[in-house]
Amino acid sequence: YGNYAGDNLNFDMAEEMCQAEGMKTAHVREWDDFASAPKERITDRRGIAGDVYTIKIAGAACDAGLSLEEVVRITEKARDNTNTIGLATSPGTLHGEPGIERTKMMPCSDMVDRMYKELKEEMGLKEGDEIAVLVNGLGSTPLLELNLVFYELHKRMHKDGLKIYDT
Repeated sequence: YGNYAGDNLNFDMAEEMCQAEGMKTAHVREWDDFASAPKERITDRRGIAGDVYTIKIAGAACDAGLSLEEVVRITEKARDNTNTIGLATSPGTLHGEPGIERTKMMPCSDMVDRMYKELKEEMGLKEGDEIAVLVNGLGSTPLLELNLVFYELHKRMHKDGLKIYDT
């Protein structure tokens, strides 16, 4: 689950209730948003769209019949290899997050340049690396705009010799 006060409170309480009933439980908090805290405070980072991957991977590990401990290990590995950066055209109201920078509107290519530079640096990406890419509009961005962002990102990744496993 995402690393937010409300999620932490509710999921931790649910886990305690399950354990009180004798159920074996475990949890994995998502902390993919590297813009929200530096590496030395990684557990303070927000969990955002990265949970799309970690939840699907956890589900696949469960479907494969792995032990709870192995599911947690695999899910934590997925979480620890997932990084995201976000952008908004208006202030966020859901969690009251201030963001890291306020700037004027810019062309898509300039926006992708900035975000890609940050992601590449955070992840230490180098030629030959293979990654999965998620461009997510949280339901409010038209598909055409999402495709434009991915097109710009794909051009940069191809130029840098990065391989896209899946999108």
